[in-house]
Amino acid sequence: MINMKYKYLFIFLLSINCTSIYAQKKVNNQKISSDYREVILGTTEEYQKLPHLKLKSASAEDFDQLPETNFWTMPKVEKANHHFYIQTSKGKQKFKIYSNEGNQKGWNGYELLGYSHLLSLYAISSNSSSEGIGFGELFLLDPKNSFKYHISSFGDWYVSLPVPSTQHKNFAYYHNTQYQHKNSDIGILKFNAKAAAGKAFKPVASLHSDEFAVEEMRWADDNILYIKGFEEIYNCDKWIKKYKYYRAALSDL
Repeated sequence: MINMKYKYLFIFLLSINCTSIYAQKKVNNQKISSDYREVILGTTEEYQKLPHLKLKSASAEDFDQLPETNFWTMPKVEKANHHFYIQTSKGKQKFKIYSNEGNQKGWNGYELLGYSHLLSLYAISSNSSSEGIGFGELFLLDPKNSFKYHISSFGDWYVSLPVPSTQHKNFAYYHNTQYQHKNSDIGILKFNAKAAAGKAFKPVASLHSDEFAVEEMRWADDNILYIKGFEEIYNCDKWIKKYKYYRAALSDL
């Protein structure tokens, strides 16, 4: 009888240990999966090691003859109880809707910024606030594999939506410095549609300027990028924009 008691006790302890190991393994697997499905692009350290764009003067006519791109459109998604939902390969993902009302501090929520039908990517920002200052970071969500491409901001707020070159081999995005009238940063990402998940985008070049802020960017092809820049000037009791135009060729890097 005593032997039977020890036998049952041994089985009970063994089952607890196995359950504990399984639970720990499950947690570890979830952590690995989460880490694997996110990547941060365009950090300051990364761009410091890469070439800088070389600008040349251009004209308004050069810029205006290039077609505008409507690469990002606002999709219809499910919304309920101050959240929006996106269906991915890993199930339906839930995002708290960002609100800039009131004096909320800390992380506040997500903002759906657009969707690319061509690449099947959602553009979303994660926003927060502290001491009256807003902070945001843009990421691109691939619903096919649930991968998130975080694009590091050059400042407090998130960067612009990336603009694709004509054959979508390169993407350009920018960030204008807050409270400045002619400061900006530009980042260039190389895109490979055939790359494995997490490898589709790769930073290749950047630019910091103290001469202009960015109004808009357009590609002439997969090599040449045109930039419509401006400087804000205070005149006759109001701020006005004085425009300048530039071009940069990736082949000049």
